[in-house]
Amino acid sequence: MASTASSLTPTCVSATVDPQTLAIGSAIEASCDDPRVFGETVGVVNGYIPHDNATISISSRNPETGQVTVGPVVMTCVFGSTSRPVVAYSGGWLWIYDNSVIQGSEGINTSNPGVAELLQVSTSNGQVVNSVSMPGLSKPLMAANDEGLWIGNSIFGGVSPGALYFVASGSNTPEVMISTKTVVCWLTGNQNVLWLGISASVPNGCQGEMILRLDGTDPQPILNVPFQGPEGYQMNTVIGDESQGLWTVSPQGVVSIDPDTGAETVVATLSAADLVPERRCSSTGRCISLSPRPSRTSVTAAWFG
Repeated sequence: MASTASSLTPTCVSATVDPQTLAIGSAIEASCDDPRVFGETVGVVNGYIPHDNATISISSRNPETGQVTVGPVVMTCVFGSTSRPVVAYSGGWLWIYDNSVIQGSEGINTSNPGVAELLQVSTSNGQVVNSVSMPGLSKPLMAANDEGLWIGNSIFGGVSPGALYFVASGSNTPEVMISTKTVVCWLTGNQNVLWLGISASVPNGCQGEMILRLDGTDPQPILNVPFQGPEGYQMNTVIGDESQGLWTVSPQGVVSIDPDTGAETVVATLSAADLVPERRCSSTGRCISLSPRPSRTSVTAAWFG
């Protein structure tokens, strides 16, 4: 997915990728307010206001008419290098976190430094059903599953507070599930399971990380094994689930990780030809170029107007 970032009313171009063949489907073009371009029924709409602040509203798409409705502002926050909203979807919920939410009409200052807040939004109607006061985390990683929301500091944010937090659906209190002096390298959830990577030591970042699995809301990992990737490689993106397994990309190639044992298998190597960008264009001529990145299990999208 790519967007016309310079526009006040940006247009997004998105395309689906076949999970078996990795072939890219036809590109569609729509307003970035339309959650369809992100494969969702509701989405986050950012608005920008003076003094480096921003607003967040929720957009909903009527599945019958296709009409997109943008609701009222649900959060006002600082738009800075360490205070960007983070979102996650799962279990019929959209979760939104920010560490510098502005309360009242007064901007951020020494007497009103802003607060950390988590919103729980229904994906069926776009309504905010819960607001939770949270610890202040800088550039955190966040994932959701059917149990609720999981969040922890990333390598890009810092180690304090050093913990993996959990918020159950409907709860008003974040729980410390894992207390650690290191950082979370990646998170991915599915149904009632959470997998994550935790740094073995802060000076080495995410090198030598541990792969953990939590079932339900039990804070005791049923899987806790070291990542066996090449020396010096920092695994920071993992996707997958219990039925399909976990997947990442390392300098060795495409790596499959057993979701139950953590055993790793290199299932394919990548050559320079595998990294040639593939382009798809919408009917108006806007194009999206996608290419795998050798160090992440994602695609890089570049927009061409």
